[in-house]
Amino acid sequence: MQILKVKLQNVSPYHAQNDARIRYVLEFISTFYGIRVEPSPEGLTLPTPQFDSWTPHNIRVTYIDTIPVLYTDQQPTHIISTTGHVGFDLIGATFFLLSLSEELKFHTPRFRSSLSLLHRFDLLHTPLINLWLTQIEHHLRTKGYHLPPRWPTGKFAIVLTHDIDRLGTVEFTLHGKLRRIMLLNTMKHLNLRTLLRSVGAPLHYLLRKGLRMYSPTIVNPDIGDWIACESQYGWRSTFFIFSDKVYPRDPSDPIYTYHDKTLFHGNPIKLMDLLQELKPTHDIGLHASRHSYNNFHTLRMERHRLSQLIGNVDAVRHHYISFDAYRSPATLEAAGFTIDSSLGWPDNVGFRAAVAYPFKLWDHTCMRSTNVWEVPLTLQESIAIVHLGLDTPDKLWSLIDKLIHEASRSTGMLTLLFHPAAIDMPFDTFTFYRELLTRLSHEDAWITTISGIKDWLSQRTSR
Repeated sequence: MQILKVKLQNVSPYHAQNDARIRYVLEFISTFYGIRVEPSPEGLTLPTPQFDSWTPHNIRVTYIDTIPVLYTDQQPTHIISTTGHVGFDLIGATFFLLSLSEELKFHTPRFRSSLSLLHRFDLLHTPLINLWLTQIEHHLRTKGYHLPPRWPTGKFAIVLTHDIDRLGTVEFTLHGKLRRIMLLNTMKHLNLRTLLRSVGAPLHYLLRKGLRMYSPTIVNPDIGDWIACESQYGWRSTFFIFSDKVYPRDPSDPIYTYHDKTLFHGNPIKLMDLLQELKPTHDIGLHASRHSYNNFHTLRMERHRLSQLIGNVDAVRHHYISFDAYRSPATLEAAGFTIDSSLGWPDNVGFRAAVAYPFKLWDHTCMRSTNVWEVPLTLQESIAIVHLGLDTPDKLWSLIDKLIHEASRSTGMLTLLFHPAAIDMPFDTFTFYRELLTRLSHEDAWITTISGIKDWLSQRTSR
């Protein structure tokens, strides 16, 4: 087995092996390259990590051969020299980004992109860590290292996902309206603001489309249509399903139950029956409630409820992309999850943590790496269309083309989210999605699911 030996200036191999932050970054590099990485008195030389200097107000950016490089003190002049010396604090920068350290002082589950230094430097769409490591990889190959492919097939990876926020049926019935009002009353949230917030969008949609939409059998396309268009290319996607046992509940949380009926290929079917039918061949994760991001009791209860229906549930994505850098990693691990895909911008698109590759979440409460893999969310269609104003297919195509280019040149990963029952959009997102799949079929990309990523990581890290 190949071993990449790494020498940290002024840091003994013993100290490097016992510093959890250094070990965390080296393990990520090991996963990225697909070979073991070990501290050594000789080998690839890295500057001494200056963890304390990596604070948002200290960080600057420079460009080396068009690649943005972050630094805190002396401006670097190269990424890696011909003699194998890395020219900037790779360990410190990577730890700062992957551990989400800039988010800690805000104590919020919805860290806005405008607060990030990546926004300040216009780098929201740039996977910095990938670019740094691929540059170093070029040097390693010239020195005789034979690194395995980044992915099973293709130059980069694309993960297809869908959040089931509504079934597209019960929400548009009188029964559904009464259920939501009852839930709000139970939560003691029944006031004009929360009432309008919870039923306003569906009501506006009904008035615009006509009362015929009150029929619970009229919804097109249904989940089966989304699966069918993916199956044309031999692909699958991950569906994140809400628990119907949620406490505490937020007014924005979905209201459907597993006994509600939806449509599958045009035929009515109970959601619980549909999930049991899909589980053997499709990927299903938990769409956790909005306020469970920091409450492992609630999160574990929701996971248990879905597990009763379909068996073990490993993957999760929180509703409203709720994620707290300080509390969520430990909460996810305590609730029994092994892979998460909640880490995306709640108000933007791009590479949160400046990386386009899976990584282990860092637990700031105990200063250690967790056993939870993060598959960062790159693009959510509703954020792009509504919040960013990309209200025509051409505008959205322009953004997606840019993200595909960044993932391709960095041999990285894109995670895409499209909602099967999205309403009140300025154009047909299902038609757009079908055209997107056609476009992706011509790319040199591995199209996969959240579980597909997890299985690949298990194989890659066991080498």
